[in-house]
Amino acid sequence: MISNRCYNDGLEKAKARDLSGAVTSLVNSLKINKKNTNARNLLGLIYSEMGEIANALGEWIISGHFQSEDNLAISYLSYFQNNLARLDNAEQVIKKYNASLKLAKAGTYDLAIIQLKKLVSLNNKHIKGLQLLALLSIKTGKQMQAKKYLKMLLNVDIANPSAIFYLNEIQGTDAGEDRTEDVAADKLVLNARESFAPSGAYRENKYGILPWINLLIGIVLGMAFFMIMVVPGIRAKSVENKNAEIVSLSETMAKTNAEFDSLKSENEELKKRTEMLESKNKQLSENNKKTETNDYGSLAEAAAYFVMDDRAKAAEVLLGVNKATITNKNMLNLYNQLSTKVFEEQSKKLFQEGFGAYNRGKFEDALKIFDTSIKMNHLNVDSIYFTGRCYDRLADKTRAAEWYNKVINEHGNTQRAVEAKRRLRALGV
Repeated sequence: MISNRCYNDGLEKAKARDLSGAVTSLVNSLKINKKNTNARNLLGLIYSEMGEIANALGEWIISGHFQSEDNLAISYLSYFQNNLARLDNAEQVIKKYNASLKLAKAGTYDLAIIQLKKLVSLNNKHIKGLQLLALLSIKTGKQMQAKKYLKMLLNVDIANPSAIFYLNEIQGTDAGEDRTEDVAADKLVLNARESFAPSGAYRENKYGILPWINLLIGIVLGMAFFMIMVVPGIRAKSVENKNAEIVSLSETMAKTNAEFDSLKSENEELKKRTEMLESKNKQLSENNKKTETNDYGSLAEAAAYFVMDDRAKAAEVLLGVNKATITNKNMLNLYNQLSTKVFEEQSKKLFQEGFGAYNRGKFEDALKIFDTSIKMNHLNVDSIYFTGRCYDRLADKTRAAEWYNKVINEHGNTQRAVEAKRRLRALGV
């Protein structure tokens, strides 16, 4: 299989520490077969070795979705999920890389270098950080420093094409000599916001035809018994009795045939209903599977945004995940950890945004923002109270009273509850 060939090629390159080449081979393997979990797991490990934790987590989450049992990706995810310090470390690395990149683009190279040195102290295998640090060292005339960082990079990724190119550019410099070299540093494209490329259904038992075949056999055997045991006695009787018996037998047979036809018709109707139910069941199963797949994809996207310190976007994406559809234990654990990290903080920020809209008299806009805030944290009493205030200002006394009472009933020991009681008295309800 071509996908496995690419995987084997990537594995050999990874063993030789040609990580850039291994990534290329493994990405090609997944283009051919996206469910090749061996290739996806190895790609995640290589991303992790290169300091790209967001991409690594994404590959392992997708792998866990395709193969939930006997999958090493679950262990790799647990390595981070069971120790939030590791996630925080990865988050700090991304922050410092982004900060240094902005500083470099602004031309403040010295400050960028300081940030990058801090990054390297946190993760001395971060390929892109080492690349940028070497490039800025060249731009500031520190050739020996650049060589040092490029060699560190090549110890991690032995055939990294960018590192080899930069090293060749400064090979002419004598040992110990630093000079300014105009290398095309601005051509290096580094983007810290990584793209996250991110049983059997229940079936109704069919009604078999076997019971009806048995019924037919029983009828036939009954007829045979009648002919063998009864007919001789009939012949001994008068012709009138014989005719009466024959008429009675004909009526019985006609009745039996009618019953059989009726049962057969019922069986056909039941088969049609069974097929219809099976079709609906299959459609529901497919819809549920599609929903679960979408939720896992959104969960992976939220995890990536969190690692990249974009918590507002992580909370927005995570809000669209239906927790009830998450059946994988590790995915559920990831959802719980992410929601704990981002929802309460973002709920507070949204309250401030909604409060600003409220003060500007934009009550409809404020209601939408408070609604999202409450969905992220149903205990945010400020958002609950000012939802009531918005309805109050919109002259909707019924809804205003509902939200004021919600504050009083669920947050009775707060200052907001005191204010809600006062507002209710003013409404006269």
